Amino acid sequence: TTYILHGGIAPGTQQLLANMSFWPEVLKKLAKPIKVLCIYAAIPEDRWEVEFALDQSKMIDTTLPGAVVLEKGSAQVDKLVRQIQAAQFIYLRGGTTEQVLKSAFAGMQNLVELFGGKTVAGTSAGAYILAAHGLSLSLGLVKGLGLAPCKVAAHNVDSAASALELLRSTGKNLPVHVLRDGEYVTIEA
Repeated sequence: TTYILHGGIAPGTQQLLANMSFWPEVLKKLAKPIKVLCIYAAIPEDRWEVEFALDQSKMIDTTLPGAVVLEKGSAQVDKLVRQIQAAQFIYLRGGTTEQVLKSAFAGMQNLVELFGGKTVAGTSAGAYILAAHGLSLSLGLVKGLGLAPCKVAAHNVDSAASALELLRSTGKNLPVHVLRDGEYVTIEA
């Protein structure tokens, strides 16, 4: 499984999959048409349809016809499981850490098996949930699902040394990735 943890976007920039710095790498790597599942668990559900429509529109403008097939992730766990099984690439959009931590996605079982052999990307709050631990601007230290064996600090230009030390010393001794807006790291697990 390939995990892509992305540091987030600069304020005022539209958070669309086709705008993400890792997207060209994904386009080159995966067989076409790429079946993409967009999971919006880090934003309120009443905004999912609008954000998905924006992602679709930008994707149509930036890729060859038929190269990418997008699907919006369901809020219902049983349907989301089937969607993950059918997808090649799973995108966990950023938003608020609190929102993603209380989502149905965060409580799913067997994600290691479901994600097996796929490429999974998380932006900001999406990265925190994939990592073992994250350093959230709004919540401080958060416990992720530990799918990507690392710790991550997103949107991070000048985190306080004490906060980064807390992240480093929490839990297992894992690599710590301090990612600025637009930066990403790829991890094979």
